[in-house]
Amino acid sequence: MDRDRLRDAAEAGLTGADLSAADFDDLTIDDATFTTCDFTAVTFAGTRLESAHFTNCRFTACCFTHTILDSARFESCRFTTTPETAPRFAFADLSRATLIRCDLSFATFERAALFDITFTECNLRGAKFLNVDFSRPLARRSITTRATFHACNLELADLARIELPGCTLTGSRLREADLRAAILTGTNLHDTDLAFATLDNARLDRADLRGADLSGLDPRRPATMAGAIVSLDQLADIASGLGLEVKG
Repeated sequence: MDRDRLRDAAEAGLTGADLSAADFDDLTIDDATFTTCDFTAVTFAGTRLESAHFTNCRFTACCFTHTILDSARFESCRFTTTPETAPRFAFADLSRATLIRCDLSFATFERAALFDITFTECNLRGAKFLNVDFSRPLARRSITTRATFHACNLELADLARIELPGCTLTGSRLREADLRAAILTGTNLHDTDLAFATLDNARLDRADLRGADLSGLDPRRPATMAGAIVSLDQLADIASGLGLEVKG
């Protein structure tokens, strides 16, 4: 399919199409719709897919470099889940994008714009977030940070130095995730699984940790938690990490 036909077909809506090795580089296809399509070895270099909608699509060995996916929506999509061929979103713009029930295991988000992104029930196991930005200046001298991870699997994810102050990670699994030097000030971590996560030099001041699994955490490591909110039944885990024994 030549590029003009590809653009016209995507704008009209493609269903069940095999788009293996299709040439999307530098195309502008805003508001495109793809349903149960197969993308294999596709490089979306400089492609503009603002407000595009992908449903039940499969992406195998695809690369999103400088791709504009502002306000795009991915529902029940599956990306290659091996470390060697997982998707790479390098310098991509996923501001205001929504991803629902997508498998993004081992995906790499590098220097990507992720302002106001929403992940819901997504598998992000082993994903890497490298120098990403969840913020945007919305007023003079005012930087706003927005992001939502709800009920996502972030086990073993690389979130070192991530900045998510005031954002939401409710119900997400962060077991053994790398959160070194992460800024989670005022972040909603309600019902998260933080067991054995690495939190060295992380900032959890005023974070809502109620219902979070804190087992395996060592409060003696250099992480700040001033004003963090916990429930009474979590105090035993915290005390255990300090080497204390709680008795009734």
